[in-house]
Order: sequence, then structure tokens, then C-alpha cells
Amino acid sequence: MQAALVNPSSRATLTSSQHGPRRPNRPITNFALRASLSSPPPPSVTVDSSPAASTTQAHKLNKYSSRVTEPKSQGGSQAILHGVGLSDEDLLKPQIGISSVWYEGNTCNMHLLRLSEAVKEGVQEAGMVGFRFNTIGVSDAISMGTRGMCFSLQSRDLIADSIETVMSAQWYDGNISIPGCDKNMPGTIMAMGRLNRPSIMVYGGTIKPGHFEGHTYDIVSAFQCYGEYVSGSISDEQRKTVVHNSCPGAGACGGMYTANTMASAIEAMGMSLPYRSVGLDLTLDDFQKVSDKVPFLADLKPSGKYVMEDVHKIGEAPAVMRYLLEHGLLDGDCMTGPALVFEGEESMIAAISEDPLRFKGKVVVIRGEGPKGGPGMAEMLTPTSAIMGAGLGKDVALLTDGRFSGGSHGFVVGHICPEAQEGGPIGLIENGDTINVDVQQRRIDVQISAEEMERRRKKWTPPAYKAKSGVLYKYIKNVQSASKGCVTDE
Repeated sequence: MQAALVNPSSRATLTSSQHGPRRPNRPITNFALRASLSSPPPPSVTVDSSPAASTTQAHKLNKYSSRVTEPKSQGGSQAILHGVGLSDEDLLKPQIGISSVWYEGNTCNMHLLRLSEAVKEGVQEAGMVGFRFNTIGVSDAISMGTRGMCFSLQSRDLIADSIETVMSAQWYDGNISIPGCDKNMPGTIMAMGRLNRPSIMVYGGTIKPGHFEGHTYDIVSAFQCYGEYVSGSISDEQRKTVVHNSCPGAGACGGMYTANTMASAIEAMGMSLPYRSVGLDLTLDDFQKVSDKVPFLADLKPSGKYVMEDVHKIGEAPAVMRYLLEHGLLDGDCMTGPALVFEGEESMIAAISEDPLRFKGKVVVIRGEGPKGGPGMAEMLTPTSAIMGAGLGKDVALLTDGRFSGGSHGFVVGHICPEAQEGGPIGLIENGDTINVDVQQRRIDVQISAEEMERRRKKWTPPAYKAKSGVLYKYIKNVQSASKGCVTDE
């Protein structure tokens, strides 16, 4: 594995030496540290000086850590560093904070401690000092369909905050982050953008698919088998077989779900930042412009046949990137149906478990799951999997102010703003209202008069918050709308 640590004037950027040259229109005043994590050749540190870099400070690889390692007044700092094993010579080396999202209770993260050991070895071989530290993580797959999912999105900001805190307090000169599960990736990248220090991300990698008696399974198979069970398509014994064989070992969920999507984007783009968190103002229209130009590239799960391991076999992200340079397509669709409204995903799951056929031809509305209403904007993978597993994917649309997992598929629309908790139109829809969803025109309309909508708005009162203390209450009070990235530091 070969990667470059780059420190541009505006923000930290990841580049990979095997993926071609940097874009010429990106002005960079930088130095690069090139370190191999699997390198048989002798390790080395290379300083690449930009012509624009004229000061001595621009060449100082330990310019942050020197704040505590060099002044005689920082004897306490130096005593602690000697106490953890550093020599006087080590104090002159750059210090790299290695932030791992390791914990045992998730296949996406269970192996990251071992990976962080390999990263630290690579840092040391390159002539630097590596210090590992952990941050928190949430398993979206485990918490999905429960109120535990309220903590998923806010974990992104906690990850960013904790990495920023340790890196800043310890005066580390660079950062290598090792994420595994969905919110890990944006959390680590947000921290890198805030810090503006040399940084790279080392993805924990994807899981292999499960195989049993000629069938191939993955995590979405485990979610969808419940819909198959309640519709009578499979027995409970068959359901258990799917569950037991869906996750054969370590690695992030195997399809083009959230983790692999984020990791691919970060590899392709250098750094796929939630820009608002680092002071760059992007609008929803900016994302739509990109979406309009991105072609259908591969028949990947959740909607398709293949998993990320298959992408690896044909050349991984670089092969896809090459194809992206040559093609561009977009298609759309439209659906109209009567609304079937649920206050939260749990009531929807209870209803489809009792009578799946009731949902046919309906536009399912799950509300009260937004950033404040959830709180935490839970992912609706359990409801979408139940719909698909019950064979209703072509007969049901789903609208929500919650989020979707990368594993969700079907005719689904999420992130609806303003959310129901804030008095958005989704909170005023009633059972039986006719809803038109036009993907091509990017419109969602409820077929009632303006007078009726106003009457409902006047009757509406905000629901009580679902958290009255603790971290989720603090999240409710600080979180921004989904259209602004659900950030908590503005």
C-alpha cells in the first residue's frame, strides 16, 4: 500500500501515487510524506517542496509537535513522552496520530486494531513516531430498526470531534484514520478537514459474501428475509439459514452500501468532505448537478447482483474511475398513490408484519424520524427491506424524513425537509391523501388544496421531543436540518 500525505494551503487532501497525477487546477503549497505499509525496500522519508514554499516552517515536518517537544518550558510534556518510551532523538521526529475506529462488536470494525498495528509499523519505518488512539463507533446493522439508530448519525460528529480533540491537544503533525462502518468515514474526513494537517484515510475494507448450498448472501439478505418470512415465501428455518450465513467474517457490508460507497468516493476524489463542517458552503443543487451526470456503472447490490469483492476483482475504484471519464447517463420515473402514514418506523414494521398486502399500491410515509424528531435521523433499512422481502418493491413507494442505509433500494425518497418535528409538509399528510412522486422533475406533491394545507398547518402542534436529557437532547438542540448536513457545530 503506497499513499501520500499532502498538506495543501486550503485543506488536507489524500492522493494515491498509483492513481495518476494531481489535478493541475488545484494550487498546493505542500510537503509530502510517502510511507509504504508493506514495503520490503528500506523505508525512507521524502520531502517534496513546492516552489511556493519559501519559509523554513514549510519544510519542518514536526512543526506541530515541536510546540511541546522543543521548548525547555515544556518539561512536563517531554517527561510524559519519555515515559511512554520516546528517546531524545524521537522527540525531534514528526508525530503521527493514528485514529482507529476499532471495537469488537461489529464485523466492520473488529479487525481494525490489527490494521492499526500495521499502520504504526509503516509510520515507524518511515522515520516518524506513531501514536494510536481510538474513537467511538456505532454498528448501523445492529442498531437498525431500533431506537439505537438514533445514535448512528450523531456518532459521525462525535468521531470528528474526538479525533480533532486528540490531534489538537496532543499536537500531532499528521493523521492516519482507520474507519470501518458507515458513519466512520465522514467522521474521520470531517476531522481531517477541520485540522488541515497532512492526513490520509486507510479503509478497513469490505466483507466477503456468504455462501451456503449454492446461494450467496450478504447483510441485506439478512434484513430482507424477514419480509419473505412474513409474506410466507420462506419458512422460519430458511430465515435462520440466511441470517447464519450472511456475514462470514470481518469487513464492511459487502454491496455498494454506505461504507463501500463512501470509501470509493474518498479514494476517487482524494477527500469526500462534508464540506459544510470545514467552512465550505455547498447547496443541495451542487449535489444534484453531480447526481445528474453520474452514469449507472455496475450491477451492484442492494439493487443488483454483485458485491464489492467483485469490483475488487476487475480493478477496484481506479477501473471505475477510468470508465467515469468516458460516460454519463441519467434516467427517471414517476409514481402516484394514496398515502399510508406512520409515526415512526416501528409502527410501520408492526403493520407490515400483520398484513403485507395492505401496503400494495400505497405511498408509505414514515415521519418523525428526522434529525430532531428521531432524534438522530435513523436509517430506514428495516422498513425498505421488509417491503422488498415481501415482494412489494414495484408496488410501494416510501417517503420519510429519516435517512436510508446504503442497503436500501426500491422507490424510496428520504431526507425530506423540513422534517415533521419542525412543521414540514410531511407532518401534515393524512392517510388517503394522493401523493405524486416525479423523479424526473424532482418533485413530490400532495394533491390537496392550499386552503386545506393551511387548515392543517394551523391545527398542527409540535410533537414532544423524544429525549429530554443526555447526549440525544443535546443533539436535538444543536443539530441543523438534513439539507445542511445535520451538522452540530453551527
